[in-house]
Amino acid sequence: MTIFENLENQEYFLRRYNKIVLQWSKNIQVRDAQNLLTSVILRFIQACGDEKELISKYFNFLEVAPLNVVNDALSEGQFKSKIWLRDQLKEHLGKRELGQTIVLGGWIGLLGPILLCENLFRIEKLFSIDRDPECLDLADLLNTLWLTNEWQFKAITGDASQFDFNDFRATTTQLINNTNISIDFTIDPVQTIINTSCEHFALESWLPKVPKGTLLILQSNNNESLKEHKFCHSSAVEFLKELDLSEVIYSGTMELDHYQRFLVIGLK
Repeated sequence: MTIFENLENQEYFLRRYNKIVLQWSKNIQVRDAQNLLTSVILRFIQACGDEKELISKYFNFLEVAPLNVVNDALSEGQFKSKIWLRDQLKEHLGKRELGQTIVLGGWIGLLGPILLCENLFRIEKLFSIDRDPECLDLADLLNTLWLTNEWQFKAITGDASQFDFNDFRATTTQLINNTNISIDFTIDPVQTIINTSCEHFALESWLPKVPKGTLLILQSNNNESLKEHKFCHSSAVEFLKELDLSEVIYSGTMELDHYQRFLVIGLK
């Protein structure tokens, strides 16, 4: 199993690999399960490295994540667009720090390990918000290493349009002693907001409530073939114009198989 060549304790990971394949093969063909699992493991290693504890936590996630979530949230396009975001931050951010960061539409929290694994951007806290309550436990599980590090990562269930980013207050839950405990907290100040799914909800539903000077890291696309993509942009130029930023740090386009993805980094 070549995907485990550089990992410590290869037999341990092979056993876990086979367990997941057996589980998935109840719904898809064994060969398809093997191909999918191999792909999502390789993508994660290429994006985040092959440190044993990190890969072990990833396997914890794969063992419980629904198959449709694995297919969609861990696709090649998802990894590629988030790695592109990270690479552009490396190149253009300079000495700026992300600090206390909120991710809108964070889904299962994949951006967490991709940004946090190298500890490059001086992220004090990374809060991932999604309105789907089923995402919370999955995102926390995928980011266990940082969740248990004094909440350097924490998922929140909520609607981005309902938050005031000038005075950010939220409630989340965490599993403590097998009981979900409700926890209220504030973030002051919100230094960075990331939204890699601007095509899913209108900018005017949340952007006016962001303080001037906040660092924004935003992605959209022109893929109108999906019904949930209600707020696509035709080009990076159109996206940038609608954002009306006070300072543009980077704007660019990634060519994908059937559409384009746009990335803008700048100050509100």
